[in-house]
Amino acid sequence: MALFFDDAPRGIGKSTGFLMREFSHLEGDYEILSPLIPKGANAEKFKKVSLGLAPARGRWGNIKRFFWQNFLLKFRNYRNIFSTSYESSLLYFGNQAFIIHDVINLKFKDFRYPPLIKYYYNFQTPLVLKFGAKIVVPSNAVKGEILEIYGVKEEDVGVVYWGIDRNMYRFVEDKKVLKRYSLEPYGYILYVGDVIQRKNIQLIIKTLQFVKDKVLVIAGTPFKKVKNDLEELANSLNVSQKVKFLGYVPDEELVVLYSQAFAFVYPSFIEGFGMPPLEAASCGTPVIVSDIPVFRELYSGYFLFVDPHNPEDLAEKLKKLENEDIRKNIKKGYEELLQKYTWENSAKTLYNILRDWGFL
Repeated sequence: MALFFDDAPRGIGKSTGFLMREFSHLEGDYEILSPLIPKGANAEKFKKVSLGLAPARGRWGNIKRFFWQNFLLKFRNYRNIFSTSYESSLLYFGNQAFIIHDVINLKFKDFRYPPLIKYYYNFQTPLVLKFGAKIVVPSNAVKGEILEIYGVKEEDVGVVYWGIDRNMYRFVEDKKVLKRYSLEPYGYILYVGDVIQRKNIQLIIKTLQFVKDKVLVIAGTPFKKVKNDLEELANSLNVSQKVKFLGYVPDEELVVLYSQAFAFVYPSFIEGFGMPPLEAASCGTPVIVSDIPVFRELYSGYFLFVDPHNPEDLAEKLKKLENEDIRKNIKKGYEELLQKYTWENSAKTLYNILRDWGFL
């Protein structure tokens, strides 16, 4: 099931589209249930389901998807089912596996997650695991948390690193896009992602006190309360004129913002994998990430790491990037990094895991 790949994909939806595109080219007796077929996929492997089930349809889409997966899917007589999201099937009694992208809902208590997400993580997931369901995760960091929280067997949790589409995320220079957003090439620090508390955007805003010649560009869907809090923080520090909230930015413009940023900063407190840092690196932009276990696992030796509680540390890292030789050396290492994380590798790893579990 690839129900999160719809006509307005975010996080899980984007990774689902790329993963299933590559997976569809692998041999086997399976079909992929999805509202849409990713460009470049083997369409013969796909079976379309209603777009009304997609997350982009909001609350009613979520409710419809819940009933479809939990009560109607069982009548399709599949021998095995695999879901590319945390949403499992309660009344399906065959072999079942699903992806848990992170355990942020369980670890980060300050954010008010929607009731259905809480229901899955707190009730349905432990229940289906008792009946033998298996889990795929995008990092060993998440695997360790899954083993601790749910008490499952280690062999029932498979790790599949995500990839990057280098045809989509590449260096693109377009003065018209920058002009539209009133930006100067390499005159801004970029953050891409949802504007929510755990992303720790406040660290970058605090750092603007020490960085005089750069503005902060925030590209992502804003949660109103968090955005208001960030605006209040910027006002209190007298840096509000240096903070730009762009809201959602389409991919064709986003690659331009990535490509011509002075630096990309991703200071999250907790992540399961984190796609935007790879996207920025694929566009040739120096990346700074928070010093947390998952980023150390994935990006040690490639990105700069910052204390997520220390704006002066971030200011120091940004200062270091003013040296052109340092910027060039950082970018040289990205080629090795980007060859490591490909969606083709992701699909093959997932295929092997599902085959070992008897799903293929």
